[in-house]
Amino acid sequence: MPPNRIKQTLLELMRSVPGILEQPIPSVAIVECAGDAVVYRLGFTVARQEDLASARDTLLTRAWYVARRARLDIPGQPPRAEDSVVPFELLKEFPLFGNGGSSAVDIAPALQFLPFGAGENLVAEKGPLLGLYLVVKGEAVLTVRDRSGDVHQLGRVGRGDFFGENAMVAGQPSDVTVTALEDTDVLIIEPAALQKLLEQSPRLVHAIGHVLESRRTALQSVRSLKRPLPAPSADAA
Repeated sequence: MPPNRIKQTLLELMRSVPGILEQPIPSVAIVECAGDAVVYRLGFTVARQEDLASARDTLLTRAWYVARRARLDIPGQPPRAEDSVVPFELLKEFPLFGNGGSSAVDIAPALQFLPFGAGENLVAEKGPLLGLYLVVKGEAVLTVRDRSGDVHQLGRVGRGDFFGENAMVAGQPSDVTVTALEDTDVLIIEPAALQKLLEQSPRLVHAIGHVLESRRTALQSVRSLKRPLPAPSADAA
């Protein structure tokens, strides 16, 4: 991965860590290039000294998962377990998608296996979708903000469930934020491959459409909420 892309990824990572302040703006700089290794220095600020250890621990933990997803080697770490994963074999564990038909075989190159750590966002509300996400392991929570900015839980997904159904429409962003409650692995079907499956399987169209409609109904209910107006004070009377 090019250094500038790594810098951007690390900046986004720091912005996601609870306790790291937005101002002063976090920074990333290369301090050394030694052989195949590039050393980066991360700069960030916390509000209180006692928050530093927790923020640093969260940052380094999430950086490990980010590196794994990017297929980056981590010095001193064992070989990546996900490198031995065969995404198409995982797809067979989801009967609705991996029925072994020719369409399923054809999309094998368009499958991604990605690991996430507890507390990480798999997708963000109004953020881009890589495709349809199938939960291979773990559990995640779906949340959305109402018009006042308050966060509401829409539900949870676990092994065998899916989310990111907006990927059925090219370029459609996510309606929800999905956050891992524990270490969670997902298999992603890229949009073009998903369309190929949908063309071959009316049952799949019905299943995804049912989930889409159910979640959109819940979303509309939440987004219509308004924060109650404060009760008038005695002075106002």
